[in-house]
Amino acid sequence: MLTSFSGLVFSESRIKSIVRGKFRDRLAKKISVSGGLVVTCDKELMKLIRPLCLGENLLFKFVNEDDIELERHAKKKVNDDNTKHHLLIRVQRRKVKLDLCEQGLRKIAELYREGHMQCGIDNLPSIVRKFVSIIYSSAVKSSPEKRSERPFDVYSNSVVKGEISFIADIPDSEVGKIVEVLGIGSVQDMCLPYMYSVLQIPESILYDYIIPAQVFAGLTKFTSIKSNNFWSLHNWAIGPH
Repeated sequence: MLTSFSGLVFSESRIKSIVRGKFRDRLAKKISVSGGLVVTCDKELMKLIRPLCLGENLLFKFVNEDDIELERHAKKKVNDDNTKHHLLIRVQRRKVKLDLCEQGLRKIAELYREGHMQCGIDNLPSIVRKFVSIIYSSAVKSSPEKRSERPFDVYSNSVVKGEISFIADIPDSEVGKIVEVLGIGSVQDMCLPYMYSVLQIPESILYDYIIPAQVFAGLTKFTSIKSNNFWSLHNWAIGPH
């Protein structure tokens, strides 16, 4: 009898949890992604970013319009059970990217709130967009409109013992601006280790390409590093990969 009662309580708790989850899901503001890019407009993004930068705990979620369409197609138009199962598993697997998008937006707002970024708040939608495009890089790179990019190493020996690094891809059209600002002959002149700080490159490149790559690295590659030194830009140098 006790076992049956315990099972009933567990079942009711699970049902309540599911109902609460669906209710929260319905209340959450949605940020749409399609083709590996955020398609929600800046105005709507700012409605989330402003309160997040003030420390408010908003309900929001990223949704992938392509996956929604694929799931709908699999459930309604695919008759073969194996194919249907394969497509639904693919959709389920890609939801990890959506969770990472949410973590990234919260982290970007936190970094701005804590003073790690000195740009205007109206620059944050662009940073969020680039961060999401990094997550969906395979989809973005398949686009015929994708600009050619050059990889740069961003590295440090001030965050933890030993050197750590991540890669930031910078469009070829922007690389010339770095060379000009640094007053050097070519990118190859940046090969001398620790000669150039990321703070010496143009701010537009720093915020559009370095910081999104840093956030991605911090949330995926360097999750064990808890030191705020990781987010302090003066700790990072840059050179060609």
